[in-house]
Amino acid sequence: MPLVLTGIALAITEYIPGIEGHSFFSFFMGAVAAAALVGGWQAGVITAGLSVFANALFLLAPANSLVVSNSEDAVRLLAFTFTSCMICALAAAMKRYERALDGAKATLKSKEDEITFLKNTGSVWSWEFDAATRRARLSNIFNSRQLIRRE
Repeated sequence: MPLVLTGIALAITEYIPGIEGHSFFSFFMGAVAAAALVGGWQAGVITAGLSVFANALFLLAPANSLVVSNSEDAVRLLAFTFTSCMICALAAAMKRYERALDGAKATLKSKEDEITFLKNTGSVWSWEFDAATRRARLSNIFNSRQLIRRE
């Protein structure tokens, strides 16, 4: 996936009139974000590395060389690399929080099921004492019928 996304970003950058041959990182940034969100932070880092390589080799002067002779291009390349790393870190944090949220949802569902089970199967019993008749009885407060009568 990183190679495909980098290739697509390079092809788009090469064939848009007016930006070919310049350091234009928007499509490469999109490729890094897509790779990091779909494939994880590792795929994002690989895509960023391939994007830096593709920019240095094909888009920046001198052409077909990994040497970046213009200091402005080098700064742009470093800024792209830093921003790509930040995107990968944010994608990793998002995945981590999604897993934590899924775990919390599962725990909540389990507790809800447990409460529903206890509500449906449990009953509350108590002794009731009638002072006038001096009788005690065991009763379910959710059911009005008497089960045991003591005098």
